[in-house]
Amino acid sequence: MSYASLPGETQHTSAEETAQLVYSSAGTVNKQRSVVMRHIFEAAQRLDASAQKSVASAANEAASVSQPLAQPVAKPLVPQAATEQAAAGSPAPTAEGEQETIEIISADNLKKGIDSSQEGIFERVRDSRGVPVSFAQLGELHHEEAPSEFAYEKIWTHCQIVARIAVSLAANYRERVRKLAQAGPLPQPWNGALPDLEMCAVGGLVHDIGVQHVFLRHGEDAGRLFDRHRYIFHGLEGYLILLENRYGLAIAQFARNHTGVGITRSEVVAQGLPLPPDDYMPKTIEQEIVMYADKFHTKSDPMQFVSLKAARASAARFGLSNATRFDNLVARYGVPDLESLSREYGMSIR
Repeated sequence: MSYASLPGETQHTSAEETAQLVYSSAGTVNKQRSVVMRHIFEAAQRLDASAQKSVASAANEAASVSQPLAQPVAKPLVPQAATEQAAAGSPAPTAEGEQETIEIISADNLKKGIDSSQEGIFERVRDSRGVPVSFAQLGELHHEEAPSEFAYEKIWTHCQIVARIAVSLAANYRERVRKLAQAGPLPQPWNGALPDLEMCAVGGLVHDIGVQHVFLRHGEDAGRLFDRHRYIFHGLEGYLILLENRYGLAIAQFARNHTGVGITRSEVVAQGLPLPPDDYMPKTIEQEIVMYADKFHTKSDPMQFVSLKAARASAARFGLSNATRFDNLVARYGVPDLESLSREYGMSIR
């Protein structure tokens, strides 16, 4: 399908066709990207409705055979006020070294499904058919979507690193809340939901799957890795990939809502971003943790870990509100131990 045929065909373009549009004509995508993304967004909305029906159908089927469907429950985010963190006995750090770093879960434990009795299965995280998600299954999906082995290895490695960081941050957060609870009623922001470790693992493993569709020349040539015009679309690309493969909204939203420290509708409009005007902000505590964990590793060539100082500077490039959001995330979740990961993977810290 050519770009010229797009206008007026919204109701007749399949989700598969719309997903393919982002691949074509990188040289002319500048003027057409907003049209392309309008179609992609509308396709995603149709898939949303289909996924919701699938979840309901699976739940009814499971109930009919007395096997309750363990769909992950969306958990509300707790307030993000660094001043409240300080009142709760957790001062907001402003530079590295002011706070103890958080030990990272091993790669083996991640691959075993965190705390599942079945190796490699995330038993509490189900797709839209009620089937448990597995580590191997997610790796295979990355491989299927990747334009080359180079792209697959890069993005799958990055996603595993982010998943390990996210699970470690979530586990540490749960422990901090437990200790605070022993001292009495929890003050804000600690009296919100506790993160599910398996959901954090799955979210980390899928959050950047859409990047497989925005490599420049398969990512194998020297120089720039990604198509700069299409890169901002990778969240929606991943969202579509996951919905098309019946992973459901709870999982697909990890791809949609992880960019930067979140993007608000007003920021999309004010900055003229080529995205459908909407909020691309975490909707659950697990999504927020994965978004934050992602800030500590970069897919550059060569790949690197990102220090707290560099991560904050990156957030601050987009304004004071972004820097404040990042500071609140640091205050809430702490700082991962990048030194151990740097040694393990042989990647530097910038």
